[in-house]
Amino acid sequence: MCFLPQVSAIEVPPVTVLPLQPCETFFIFHCLWLLVRCGMGLVYLARNTSLHRLCALKILSPRHTAADEEYVERFENEARAAAALVHPNVVTTHAIGRAESLHYLEMEYVPGGSLQSEIDSQGQIGPIRSTSMTVGIAAGLTIAHRLGIIHRDLKPDNVLVTPGGIPKISDFGLAKRILSDDVAGARLAGTPHFMAPELFEGAPASTASDVYALGVCYYLLLTGRLPFEGRSVSDVMRAILTANAPGPRRINPEIPLDMAECATLLMNRDPKQRPRDASFALQVLQAVLGSTRDLENLVYDAFHGLPGVTWEETADGGFRVHLQLRNYRSQTVHIENSN
Repeated sequence: MCFLPQVSAIEVPPVTVLPLQPCETFFIFHCLWLLVRCGMGLVYLARNTSLHRLCALKILSPRHTAADEEYVERFENEARAAAALVHPNVVTTHAIGRAESLHYLEMEYVPGGSLQSEIDSQGQIGPIRSTSMTVGIAAGLTIAHRLGIIHRDLKPDNVLVTPGGIPKISDFGLAKRILSDDVAGARLAGTPHFMAPELFEGAPASTASDVYALGVCYYLLLTGRLPFEGRSVSDVMRAILTANAPGPRRINPEIPLDMAECATLLMNRDPKQRPRDASFALQVLQAVLGSTRDLENLVYDAFHGLPGVTWEETADGGFRVHLQLRNYRSQTVHIENSN
């Protein structure tokens, strides 16, 4: 099998169409639009003309692949591992390939934006939705940890949200390496704000460090702010290693206490005090979400199928329930969340 990238859109940089080698089957990727530039290369919205489907096509930077053979080998090995992940909360990897000097990864195309773009546009997204989204992320991370795969760069930029509101984790095992003189020349895999303290101290990435990153994501969703910030990697590292993050309720008093405590637990500085992997984190998050169930589901469970009861959602997120009583009497009840 051989692969042929084909490019024809104004937004796509010029790429020479590669000559076909004799083969029985090949995929032709017709690149439609440049979606994003990332540390590893470019990601296009493309059409697989052999299978007649849209996909996200990541093409690694030729400059990076030519300079670092280990980088390419790591990419290929971990892309194959990521292809084993099949879960509603994980972006599916369809294929990896190489055409002469171009290394690429074909992935499921998820219409919609990243979770980070949602945070950028509106800040905190509400306690219940924040918890529900984090539960989805933890569920996807759980299947990875069960297969021995560590993400190493979990953050809202790497979580896509479908039009139906389902979070899907992308870039499993493909964490970008950053080189910083601020950290004594150490090679760090990940994004500093989401890195667990032990990673700055030289410990290898683990399921517990993924749980820490999950906690930072949850904190950011709840508060609209990162727990630790600084002007440089060194400043961020020092804060993560020595400071205590402001409690979520200090930033937003309307956050329920159990949610705030859950975020703090996931970000515990000591990895032994955190849930040891995503499956344990998921249990904690589901317990928190279960204690503050979505109001829409509660209303549905309470009134569905009862004669003479109808309801409608109000602009403030509550519900107006209409009860038809005897003797042509009626009553309207207003329901809303409270602490």
